[in-house]
Amino acid sequence: MVPDQVHHVLGGGTREAQPAQEGIGQAGADDVMVMYLGRPVEQGTKETVFTRARHPYTQVLLAATPSVDPKARSKRMTVKGELPSPVDLPSGCRFRTRCPEAFDRCAQVDPKLVRVGPDHEAACLLYE
Repeated sequence: MVPDQVHHVLGGGTREAQPAQEGIGQAGADDVMVMYLGRPVEQGTKETVFTRARHPYTQVLLAATPSVDPKARSKRMTVKGELPSPVDLPSGCRFRTRCPEAFDRCAQVDPKLVRVGPDHEAACLLYE
């Protein structure tokens, strides 16, 4: 079954088509939380997180979203290194071993969510 048929069978009726530019996770959500290795790294309204991502992990995720827009394709970001083991987590920020913005303090401090805008929080030492 295709997703629209599954949605209809589950009692959803006819579903409106989503605009092509909306990626996975944007349709139907009002608030969004992005997590990395079991910890929230960014949360806020759909609009703020998807248009003004502040945490480097969220920025990498959004840059990896396929797009038909040639300009968007040129903004790709890459992540270095391997995903850390969930049983042997790195000290400090869990994303620091792969983060393009990491600095020395990231190895020492596990950042907490801090306000970075109205209805928008990020767990990154860049904003403390």
